[in-house]
Amino acid sequence: MPNLAQTKDELDVVDEEVSCFTYTPDLAQATAELIISKAPTGIYHIVNPGALTWYQAAFDLFKLKKLSINIKALSSEALARPARRPKYSILKNTKLKPLRNYREALKEYLQ
Repeated sequence: MPNLAQTKDELDVVDEEVSCFTYTPDLAQATAELIISKAPTGIYHIVNPGALTWYQAAFDLFKLKKLSINIKALSSEALARPARRPKYSILKNTKLKPLRNYREALKEYLQ
């Protein structure tokens, strides 16, 4: 997104697909802890809490980067994509202690 902001005056970003973003180092650490602790097998949803749309995430990113760009909210149908995306794809973490909020992870990533 920051690279696109350097080449465009306005960005079109989908604002109706809600999900949770996951910072790779947080995911890797939580996965390693599962393996080391010999946790029971099963399905684990490991996500940084803070459900939002891609539009909201772009807004947060540009605010943290102190970049001024016009972001235009877009519907999913307005983009020609080969696969349909779910409108709501929040994974619920019920087996592990919550990771830090995605905004904290985003701040670390940007540093």
